[in-house]
Amino acid sequence: MLDTFVSIGDTLKEIRETKGFHLQEVAKKTAINYTILSRIETGKRLPTKPQVQNLATFYNYSEGELIKHLIRDQAKSLWSRLIF
Repeated sequence: MLDTFVSIGDTLKEIRETKGFHLQEVAKKTAINYTILSRIETGKRLPTKPQVQNLATFYNYSEGELIKHLIRDQAKSLWSRLIF
């Protein structure tokens, strides 16, 4: 389960960095506590539905688009660990 948290956090961090935002700025503008957002990005916790909604709005994604992005990256992570 922790791998799932890390993968989602990595994806959110990548989106933030690609868009050129600092963690403090995103925390302030999304009303998500800085420590909580940091823990999400480092894979120590999962975002809640309201947090996903706030992040999607801030990053200019629909909620569905952001969730698809998170699921796609999670699937890639799982696929890369399969052993044949």
